[in-house]
Amino acid sequence: MYSDNEDTYADSFKEDDEYQEETPSEDILLDEFLKTKGINPRSIKFETEDGVEEKDFNDLDREEQLQILSSNEIDDDYGLTDSEIELINTMRRNNWSMSDYNNYVASEAIKIYTNQNQEPQYSVDDFSDDELYLIDLKSRIPDISEEEAMIELDNAKNNESLYNRRVQSLRQEYK
Repeated sequence: MYSDNEDTYADSFKEDDEYQEETPSEDILLDEFLKTKGINPRSIKFETEDGVEEKDFNDLDREEQLQILSSNEIDDDYGLTDSEIELINTMRRNNWSMSDYNNYVASEAIKIYTNQNQEPQYSVDDFSDDELYLIDLKSRIPDISEEEAMIELDNAKNNESLYNRRVQSLRQEYK
């Protein structure tokens, strides 16, 4: 009733048992240590000029074995990038949940957008009478040329009393 696959599956356990019987306990301990570091002791991959090469840990020379055993690369960062580590540390420092962090990022984005897209605020009192008169004139007649605007300003100033009242009226209107 057993299929060939089931026999093969059962045989694989026998092979592991046979390996453990033949292998000293130090080797088993070493294999377990490598596994805790995420390393398969039977298939250590090396990048060579010809591609990727796989070797058994026991087939490596002592220098290569020591280099793998002393490597803290996997233990230290769990494969995270520096920016991912910084994100986790920031969340820990501030005792933030993921939702708290998302709210913080959204709030900061709104502040940046608001600061970058604000129109400059001017006070009417910052402008001279002539500047205010010309600004108003150009807002009422958008296609007026500079030359025409200057002629209009000169004409308005011919009656100084009327010009001053007009500018005062503009200041009140724009405040």
